[in-house]
Amino acid sequence: TSDVNMSKVGIYTVTYNVTDSSNNVAIEKTRSVHVTDTIAPIFTPSSREVTVLENQFYAITLNASDYDTIIYSISGDDNDSFDVNDTTGVVTFKEAPDYESNKISYTFDALATDLSGNESSPTQSIIINIDDVLELIGVRKTGQTTSYASNDDGFYESGQLSSFTRDHTLSIVTDEDTNLQWQDDVSVTTNIDTWDMATSYCTNLNLNGTGWRLPTRKEFMTVVNYGKNTNTIEDTFTQIQANKYWTSTVYSQSSNYIWSVDFNIANQSTDAKITNNYIRCVR
Repeated sequence: TSDVNMSKVGIYTVTYNVTDSSNNVAIEKTRSVHVTDTIAPIFTPSSREVTVLENQFYAITLNASDYDTIIYSISGDDNDSFDVNDTTGVVTFKEAPDYESNKISYTFDALATDLSGNESSPTQSIIINIDDVLELIGVRKTGQTTSYASNDDGFYESGQLSSFTRDHTLSIVTDEDTNLQWQDDVSVTTNIDTWDMATSYCTNLNLNGTGWRLPTRKEFMTVVNYGKNTNTIEDTFTQIQANKYWTSTVYSQSSNYIWSVDFNIANQSTDAKITNNYIRCVR
């Protein structure tokens, strides 16, 4: 008798019973069968190249296939610049990259090892390119013109004035300081979805052309007006929900959570990627 599962690693017991034509019964024998894993994890493809925005920690998620649990690690040229979650494969920068530092590309090798000690061969070559984010030269006014307490924002009104223009035909708002263009059509008040769907939506958006994406957390905060009690966005924008909007910025403690900006109270928080939030794209 045998219950050996050749597709599952483990130790199985096999019992042998033999009877000849004269009904003589042999002594029953028991044997142990060891099923071991000899197949290494596989990376597909053998190399990956991605581009991420500066000033964020998330870099890439490694993904190998195997029958067993996989343990991830990295090595090579720039591996010291990253941390890797050996269980999930999420790779993050130890320090958020700065495009202006002239380090705009990182390389390392990814290794996947299963619990039987089989190692992926070859390793997966990873290239992380850094994209520039146009940053403000000066600090903007918060939008508060009323003083609610001594020495508050409304009292000092420090910072530079923001400058936005809206193309009412195209439903696009342009930030004249950063040259960022913001989607401002009616869909930003009705389109609500998970983060993965939001990123796909912006990538495929064709509003007077393509090139749209989700804004970073910092970019979104440049359009917040703290002088408003609700719908806390600059007055040039005509389409807004007093609710949460997705950013592209991943929470550094868990890649399953993403930063969002709440335009009801000008607040920032993290939400699970499966949450439904509103979507406004930028380019």
